[in-house]
Amino acid sequence: MVDWSSAIVVAVTGIMSVFAVLCLLSVTVIVTGKIFERKSKQRKSKQESAGA
Repeated sequence: MVDWSSAIVVAVTGIMSVFAVLCLLSVTVIVTGKIFERKSKQRKSKQESAGA
């Protein structure tokens, strides 16, 4: 016989952990994108100032 309370706890815990990992991955991608965007702008401004 299945212990439904334990099964529900395991299912909810699994679903919550999947969404937590996806949120963490999303934040990591956003932060990394901002870092690369900032570095790209810095390089562009250095090239413009050196070329002018």
